[in-house]
Amino acid sequence: MNGLLDKVVSVAETMLGWIGHVEDIFTMLMILIGCLITGIVLGYLGQVSFGWRGRLYGAIMGGMIINLVAKFHEASYLGAFAIMLAVTLLAFFIGQGTGLKIFSGMRKGSSGKSV
Repeated sequence: MNGLLDKVVSVAETMLGWIGHVEDIFTMLMILIGCLITGIVLGYLGQVSFGWRGRLYGAIMGGMIINLVAKFHEASYLGAFAIMLAVTLLAFFIGQGTGLKIFSGMRKGSSGKSV
């Protein structure tokens, strides 16, 4: 178990180290948000034809775009994969509505109804 935790921490350090080396963080943040939105939109379009698999395929496309950008900015393969995985999961769960349901559940009033 300790070896797995060390590996996860190593991957996180690799991602954060790469992000620290990018010259223009604002540009990278805009690209990241664009890829997330692209994944959500393509997932919505894919869901019309293929259901939840189409949602996943669209989210993967957004993740692949950020993977390509990360490799152009000289990220390691492991760091680029971790960023791709994070964008794919975020795009899938936000687009599916699961992420929105989690956040809307936090806004319950004292009566139990949404405010």
